Amino acid sequence: MPKSSQDNTFKNQTPQAEMTLKNAGVPLETEPEAPAPDIQPATTTQPTPLEEVEYIYDVGE
Repeated sequence: MPKSSQDNTFKNQTPQAEMTLKNAGVPLETEPEAPAPDIQPATTTQPTPLEEVEYIYDVGE
């Protein structure tokens, strides 16, 4: 009995996943080219200095 239930869930999920994929392609094209303001501040974060990277490498070895 439990096996039958699992089979049904899979069959029901397959069409839903396909629909979501097709729908996701539409809004992507309609979205404006301007990036969200929330993404800009995140890019302002400073990159890790080379010295820190070297130190981490030493610990790995």
